[in-house]
Amino acid sequence: SVFTDERYAASVGIEKKSAILGSVPKNLNINQQNYVIAGAVSYHQYPSEENNGHYTAFVYDTSCCTKKGFIEFEIQCFKNRFDMVITPYHYLANLLDHRFRGQKLNQDQVEEALEYASSRYPEAMPFIIQYQAKSSPFREYLFSTENIENVSPISWWHSLQNSMNNVMFDLSMQVHTAVASSADIEKLFSTFGFIHSKVRNRLGIEKASKLVTIIKSLKSKNSE
Repeated sequence: SVFTDERYAASVGIEKKSAILGSVPKNLNINQQNYVIAGAVSYHQYPSEENNGHYTAFVYDTSCCTKKGFIEFEIQCFKNRFDMVITPYHYLANLLDHRFRGQKLNQDQVEEALEYASSRYPEAMPFIIQYQAKSSPFREYLFSTENIENVSPISWWHSLQNSMNNVMFDLSMQVHTAVASSADIEKLFSTFGFIHSKVRNRLGIEKASKLVTIIKSLKSKNSE
């Protein structure tokens, strides 16, 4: 972290730099509250105007960082932090979201996503290529403004379930239900711990997973 490096503490203009860096944790907090991982990628890259767009500048625009007084090692810290938070799996989720389609990823990030998919989900690759090309079964009308604005990624992929193999469908469900919030993940572990402590080891993985989903859904409805 740039904050724990003694060179940063001794650098010129530390107060101004720290004020600029204040947008980073703010972005992270909003990100965790509101997004699954596909949206998290776009938010990290292109934060809203109210967050001043600083995180984008840190990661993608070295000249902007230099103008603001940041030196090379500080800029590298920002990039390292981004690489730790956003992985090829995140890029793949963004690519497979019909609202984003990886349009704001750079070429290296798209290649990372495709290489990851090719190594982990080779049977899904023909469908991913067809999806990128907007060829059957991913027809042009599926990417209309109306569908982008009103259809969730889960519903969008569900509508095409019978047009793809199980590997592609399961992958689409995984990437669009993976939450960006560590708090939500902790809640899932907590719920699993509650179930496991009650029934010991009599449950298999599949049954335990279903029970976690049911209890999480019930808690969500009760809180509404």
